[in-house]
Amino acid sequence: MAIMPWKTLSSTHGYILTWLVGYSALLGAVMGILVDYCHIRRRVIDVPALYREQDSRYYYWRG
Repeated sequence: MAIMPWKTLSSTHGYILTWLVGYSALLGAVMGILVDYCHIRRRVIDVPALYREQDSRYYYWRG
């Protein structure tokens, strides 16, 4: 389906069951983690620190 996306979009059934269900399963999990981290636990994600190497607060070096 990745090579020929028009095959997925050719029917409503293929579009809903293939694309939307797969996309919502991925996006639902990501949004659930972000909502828990940002709103429920009141944490702030330091985005520049995600891309720094060794001096970041997210750096883990113990294996």
